[in-house]
This record gives sequence, C-alpha cells and structure tokens, in this order.
Amino acid sequence: MTIGMTLMELPDSAVNRPDLELLRGAVDIHIHHGPDLYARIQDPFELAQEARSAGMRGLCIKRHNFPTGGIAA
Repeated sequence: MTIGMTLMELPDSAVNRPDLELLRGAVDIHIHHGPDLYARIQDPFELAQEARSAGMRGLCIKRHNFPTGGIAA
C-alpha cells in the first residue's frame, strides 16, 4: 500500500488482496496516532475511517503524553 493513500483511494484490484482480507473483523489493540511526541502519519479520526473502510471492528488508540479516553467513542 502506498503511504498517504487511503484504502478508499486504492483500485479495486488492491482492495481485494488476500493480505488486506486479514483486516476484516480485526481489532488493533495498540496503535499510536498524531500529533504525538513522535512523527505519526494519521490523526485518530483518520485511523478510525481507515479501519472502518478496511472492515475492522475496532482500534485501541494510544498516546505517550495524553489520555485518549476523551476522543474514543
């Protein structure tokens, strides 16, 4: 997958790849989002949109310096 390209922007042939099928129904239990102390490529809302478009059931977002409960829904 090209960095910076969303799943919705990928051609159908890329979305039907077997490795992307593994994401359907998955829950990522440890993912960091930006802005953060370290460079991140997506904010929590972009991560959630990508997870939904990939068919994932959920995410557990994390930050090093602030609690994330206020943005989780």
